[in-house]
Amino acid sequence: HTRGKVVARDAAGQAVRFVGMMSDISDRKAAESQLRALLAAIPDVMFVNRLDGIYVDYHASDHDLLVMPPELFLGKHPTEVLPPDLATLAMARFNQVAQTGEPLTYTYPLTMNHETHQFEARLVKCGSDQVLTIVRDITDRTQAEAALRQSEANYRLLAENTTDMISRLTPDGICRY
Repeated sequence: HTRGKVVARDAAGQAVRFVGMMSDISDRKAAESQLRALLAAIPDVMFVNRLDGIYVDYHASDHDLLVMPPELFLGKHPTEVLPPDLATLAMARFNQVAQTGEPLTYTYPLTMNHETHQFEARLVKCGSDQVLTIVRDITDRTQAEAALRQSEANYRLLAENTTDMISRLTPDGICRY
């Protein structure tokens, strides 16, 4: 890559030499390629916001996880993009990260396409004037956890209210319960 190229000419205006600076940007190009590969492999959505909340950049491998197309939220404040209660929560978390410099995680529900999803947001201060937020859809996980809690409650209810004996044996016949 050549920068600052200057052409030296003779009295007739013919180019006689070039003066400039060359630099090898192969390492930078390789790093950019690796970063693009890393971002493509991450299923989460990422947002970069200024400390005042304005969205300045994003990354989403799956655009279905975005509440709206990027051209409708970039340059906007969360109060213009998110439901009021979620915008208030997001701004409180931005402010907390901005003041403490400590990363934090919070979860929230959000209805998209008439379906309520559960999301986990991880925020970290990025430089002196931005916050990076990594958002993951945890709906499947929260539903599985709720189903497990319900199953455990049903088992406890059955065990506590039966008049019959219930035993639990190991494969080699040892009674564990």
